[in-house]
Amino acid sequence: MSKLSIRDLPLNNHRILMRVDFNVPIENGRVTDDTRIRETLPTIEYALRHGARVILASHLGRPKGKPNPAMSLKPVAERLRILLDSEYSRSENVGFCPDCVGMEAEEMAGKLEKGQTLMLENLRFHAEEEANDEKFAKQLANLADFYVNDAFGTAHRAHASTVGITKFTKKAAAGLLMEKELEYLGKALENPARPFIAILGGAKVSDKIEVIQNLLTKVDSLIIGGGMAYTFLKARGEPVGKSLVEEDKLELARQLMQQAQKRKVKLLLPTDHIVAAKVDAQAPNRAIEPGQPFPADMMALDIGPSSAADFEEEIFRARTIVWNGPLGVFELAPFAKGTFKIAHAVADNAAATSIVGGGDSVAAVHAAGVADKIKHIATGGGGGVDGAIHRAGGPEILAECRQIVSKIGSLPAGQAVITCAGRMSAKHVIHTVGPIYRDQPESATLASCYRESISLAEQRGLQSLAFPSISTGAYGYPLSEAAPLAVSACIGALKECAAVRLVRFVLCDPATLRAYVNAAREFCAINRAIVVPVEDVSR
Repeated sequence: MSKLSIRDLPLNNHRILMRVDFNVPIENGRVTDDTRIRETLPTIEYALRHGARVILASHLGRPKGKPNPAMSLKPVAERLRILLDSEYSRSENVGFCPDCVGMEAEEMAGKLEKGQTLMLENLRFHAEEEANDEKFAKQLANLADFYVNDAFGTAHRAHASTVGITKFTKKAAAGLLMEKELEYLGKALENPARPFIAILGGAKVSDKIEVIQNLLTKVDSLIIGGGMAYTFLKARGEPVGKSLVEEDKLELARQLMQQAQKRKVKLLLPTDHIVAAKVDAQAPNRAIEPGQPFPADMMALDIGPSSAADFEEEIFRARTIVWNGPLGVFELAPFAKGTFKIAHAVADNAAATSIVGGGDSVAAVHAAGVADKIKHIATGGGGGVDGAIHRAGGPEILAECRQIVSKIGSLPAGQAVITCAGRMSAKHVIHTVGPIYRDQPESATLASCYRESISLAEQRGLQSLAFPSISTGAYGYPLSEAAPLAVSACIGALKECAAVRLVRFVLCDPATLRAYVNAAREFCAINRAIVVPVEDVSR
């Protein structure tokens, strides 16, 4: 796949606007999972080493087009400074601009010197970013001489910082991370084994217009689910109740369906649905079977069993599969079955080259317990503790995991299994699946992760074990809720143990450490216990 690379740009003394994906979890002003920042470090360091003046642009969360202090990128700039210092011994400060366009941004960008870095404020504090506004894109382009995109996970979105800006820069190039992903995808997709199918989900058609248009020239079948499916269904004249619909994209959806028909691409949409009155795990839900009327006061939050079966059949036939976007609100258990069934179908097709990309899709295959059976997980997957353990422990751990999956299937959230530790010095690795957090806490499931793990250690006669902060990274569980749960669950489980004498929490940033220390102190104060001193090794 021939694309201009950052290696092709004359970086020395030029200003580079680099689109990065620093959409990371932040708790109490601290980054709690810096995996995405680390993934882009090689590109940033390469530019700095070659004398570039680096301007970083990213989004964080969904601030709905206006400033929201909780979604500021200022903590990200500080975390980046620490990482550049620790990983590459670059002690330069990372500047932070309180806006991404305007006079202040232009002034700060203009004053940058060779080898210096400036982090712009959240792009989505301006509604013009997601609208791909031409004036906003031009303002961004005016900050730099060249444009580099290293945000593979957001490259499919037609936003000002990914698409619009390229019309106004002298040259646009791929960063090292983007280049690596494009190289893999190029090999897999330029001459794909057929049948070649794509699975697209997520909320909005507008986020994936160009992706759909491009795929229609390549695929044999296109499966569309998630919220975006209901814009297509309504465009086809079908009632969809209160389901998510982009009214201004109905005509576009009709055009895309016509293109699919003209190109003889098989287009599959949901034929049955799991509906509820609102997006709430506690809301009563029911299935609307094929041919049944769609209730006007309900919204579709997952595909139904008939749709899942149709999609599974198509997936089974495929020899190349690309998946981006969940097929329902999978973060809530009542609406996760469809997405998980598709995850298993993709994973079980061992004859196909399977590629999964996008943060939600990656989270879904991990939550379904099938990530190890996917041929390629694009940027954003394989990070955190799970990825670190498999990298450090080597293939022996993965082999045992696959044996377990073949016997019992995917591991449900809240349960645990034990394997060898491979190349690591530990005797065993205990694997548990934490709950994904959205609006509804999963306190019983999260507590079960700790209790089940300690129970397994007790059964094996182990004397100690170490936990990370489960679910507080990519799965989004708030530290303020997760830490007290973890402390309470572990202490409760230890009371039933004869062999296990010590539980450690291994916490990799100051904010998480503080949350757990405070939770331990509060627990001890309530239960009149002694607080054990904690050593801060986060520095």
